[in-house]
Amino acid sequence: LAWGAVGCAGGVAARPEVAVRMSGLASVGAPTRSLRLPMSPRTLVWVALAVLASAAVFPPAGLCVLAVAVARPFLRVRKQRALLLASVERDLADVVALIGLAVSAGCNLTGALEVASVHTGGPLANALGLSVATTHRGRRLADALEDLPAQLGESVRAFVAALVSCDRYGAALGPTLDRLAADVRTSSRQRAEAEARRLTVRLLFPLVVCILPAFAVLTVAPLIAGSFPGPGI
Repeated sequence: LAWGAVGCAGGVAARPEVAVRMSGLASVGAPTRSLRLPMSPRTLVWVALAVLASAAVFPPAGLCVLAVAVARPFLRVRKQRALLLASVERDLADVVALIGLAVSAGCNLTGALEVASVHTGGPLANALGLSVATTHRGRRLADALEDLPAQLGESVRAFVAALVSCDRYGAALGPTLDRLAADVRTSSRQRAEAEARRLTVRLLFPLVVCILPAFAVLTVAPLIAGSFPGPGI
């Protein structure tokens, strides 16, 4: 089990990258980054010792520790990806509204994207800024924007399609952004309502696990204890 832990964890450490594409999560950098998951030799030693100790006490526990050690890096990547997508969905309405405002003020598409990338933060704004920066190196803006759904998720596909249509075919961007802003606000409101409905279900856990047992101990247990005859004197 110990050698299995070292081998599996070492395999994770040796992988050059995990297939998750992160863009602008921390700061402006390359348009596409692969999240690397290094595992130091010290970590490998601790994993092996944990597997040995748990296997010596209870062998199936060693397998559980090994599974957790192998799955933890991938679960971390999955969590970071979920946080990235949630941040993009949260910022999309503000970015669309700001681009629409810049276009109505007379900016062209490139200028509107620059305004949005400067005055808003988050992965979406960083990705738009990087797309505009690639145009200074000779790449077409539409081609750079088409890479965004693969980096930021499907929630930006309609938004990117409107921008690409404006840049490539000269379609009017103002009316499209107005309709898209209304759709994004509706989607945001629906997500907030769904989250509020899920909150009531989550609140049942502390109610059932913490409050109801205490209520039973304070009310039912004295009644049950009082039903038994006391010791004779």
